[in-house]
Amino acid sequence: MSGFDKKLKQRKETFKKRIDQVQSLNKRIESTIQISKLNREKLLNQKRLNCFTSRSLTETNDLGLNFEQMIDQIPQYINLGEQTTIEQKKSSLIQLRKYMCHPTPPIEAIIAYGFFKEVKNILGFENNFDLIFESMKCLAIICEKSPNYRKYLFDEGFLVLIMEFLKLENLNLIEIENIQRANSWVITILCQDKKRERGEIIDSVLPCLITLLESQNIEVLADACLSLYRITRNIKNIPIVIKLGTIPRLVNLLFQNSTTLQSGSLSVLSNIVSKTDLYIQILLESNILSAFMHLLYSTKSQTFKSEILFVLSNICTCNEKQMQWIIESDFLNQLLKLLSKIVPIRPVYVEASWIISNMIANSNSEQLEYIIKCGGLEFLAKGLKSTIIDYDSIHPCLSATRKLIKKNNPQILQLLEELEVFQRIELLFQNKNPQIQKKVGKILELYSQNLNNEILTEEND
Repeated sequence: MSGFDKKLKQRKETFKKRIDQVQSLNKRIESTIQISKLNREKLLNQKRLNCFTSRSLTETNDLGLNFEQMIDQIPQYINLGEQTTIEQKKSSLIQLRKYMCHPTPPIEAIIAYGFFKEVKNILGFENNFDLIFESMKCLAIICEKSPNYRKYLFDEGFLVLIMEFLKLENLNLIEIENIQRANSWVITILCQDKKRERGEIIDSVLPCLITLLESQNIEVLADACLSLYRITRNIKNIPIVIKLGTIPRLVNLLFQNSTTLQSGSLSVLSNIVSKTDLYIQILLESNILSAFMHLLYSTKSQTFKSEILFVLSNICTCNEKQMQWIIESDFLNQLLKLLSKIVPIRPVYVEASWIISNMIANSNSEQLEYIIKCGGLEFLAKGLKSTIIDYDSIHPCLSATRKLIKKNNPQILQLLEELEVFQRIELLFQNKNPQIQKKVGKILELYSQNLNNEILTEEND
């Protein structure tokens, strides 16, 4: 007997002692309803599933029952018997759902009296979509309460039963959306446990998520993105997510006129992008630069802009060949023109500075000329002249300056002099922040070495 089953048995014994009015647990329903899956009724005019938890919490305001009173009534809603009608079962599930969303929900009592067994019978043998969807709602709410319940649901095969509904054919649009919505919600809940982000959960869930990503329902797509975000938090899962071809669809969602979908897709992509050239190449080939420029122009939120620029700054840690791809898209030129038309908040400025700094670090001499032509150095110089100085804000500017000095290009050094970069850096050496002092000290030391080398070269000539 598993540890979870032992805990269930202990709960059963506890509730039997505490509640005199409860019938014996041995009288729970043993038979199942043997109705063929092939004869499932079609649900016409089924309303889309709503936000289950919030809606149910509203419904519980008028219950007027305390914890003990709810426990007293639970058995009559679970052990219904073979002769119970569909409507009675549906009504019972709705009532149980209200109990589950109560401020003090009697979840353990509901489980102890056979809830999981009853729902498994419904998912496996019933043919009424109303009843099936109510069961899924209850399952999702319970699984949100504890990782132990989520583990039990997966180990007992509930996920397989739920995902089988996605394979049904000849369904109308409303039925398809309801099935997708129920699946996406349960899967999102299952994926929230970090310890179970790898292995059998991933193998079971990912094929279903690929199907859900093709949905036209915003709520389904948002849930699918949230699930993928939770899965890709574990870097070991990223290769299989990419292998299944999710990237082009995620990039496509960035073009959708929905902030929810744009944000959801971006959260997954921010997990995927890294210094791995392969991942960056897949993103570039999926037209991500055009998608990001579309977002930067269309969104008014500067916070969202900074999140987009953060992903872009990581993309700019690419190799020289990929950098050429970025330059040929004229992305930097468009970005700086856009930023010149607004007053960027600090996070936007910092991330834009990191984009330029990373581009400088990974460019050849010809590519560097493009960055200069676009006004990249002028943009960085403005950061050094800011009246509000902190390490995070000027770190990319200092980093870029050090990389430019290392290139030892006389024309670039002359341009930095004209932009008063070195003059400003000398002033920063007096800053009380030890991180700034250390960074500036290394830059001045490097610049001094270059000047000495030039003097020695001239003397030798």
